[in-house]
Amino acid sequence: MTYVWRGSYEDAIEFIAKRNARHGERRTMGDVVKAIKILRSLAKWQNTSNVEIAKHVGVSEATVRRARSQIVMIQEGCRYYGWP
Repeated sequence: MTYVWRGSYEDAIEFIAKRNARHGERRTMGDVVKAIKILRSLAKWQNTSNVEIAKHVGVSEATVRRARSQIVMIQEGCRYYGWP
């Protein structure tokens, strides 16, 4: 079955970031980091707190904090493997 929803590209990104938390399969940390990175690429989410992002994505605030630090390290070109 296919569902079609009206909305913008930003609406679609917000929807998938939230929906993927409940699809039944366990997400990898890479999946979580990608969801947070994509969500934060939207202007609406750039200044949003870790707590609000965590609620939306379906993870803990500590996970968002670790993911954000990993994203910064990647953007700065640091070699980084694993979680702090």
